[in-house]
Amino acid sequence: MAKWWHNNLPGLHVYTIVEFFAFSNLYYFHFKAKKHLPQIILINSVVFFIIALADATVLNGIWKFNNYSRPYASLSLVIYAAVYLYYLMKDSYQLHTWQQPMYWINTGVLLYFGVNLFFFLFSNIIAFHNIQLSTGSLYIHSTINILANCLYVQSFICCYKHKTI
Repeated sequence: MAKWWHNNLPGLHVYTIVEFFAFSNLYYFHFKAKKHLPQIILINSVVFFIIALADATVLNGIWKFNNYSRPYASLSLVIYAAVYLYYLMKDSYQLHTWQQPMYWINTGVLLYFGVNLFFFLFSNIIAFHNIQLSTGSLYIHSTINILANCLYVQSFICCYKHKTI
């Protein structure tokens, strides 16, 4: 993208919305049997969409980093992941939870969004004050992203193993 356009932040705004709705959809269907959790996820998704639109149009504009929608999405997904872990420990009737695909997806969500929440919150402040710290934080972000994607791959491996058994 940088070869043709020097600023690819409009793509990040779209990616943030797609990413949040994809993970929210996953947690929505996982929590379908719980009493009020699916409704809370739906309401939170509407609130996020309003924040994302305001962030892209009024607050920051589409050509700047989404300072409001990205941290809100991260915090929401960390809360979803924590609720999943709560119910996993509460309803721990399975012996090998690490063989469940949702366990690995949840671990990746918790790792990526939990660690990078502070990066998303303070990215503009870090970039404005210290360029070396900004570059270092991008290395940390990329490393955590790679680890989270490895955990997502592990969930696909678990899916494959369950289908062959």
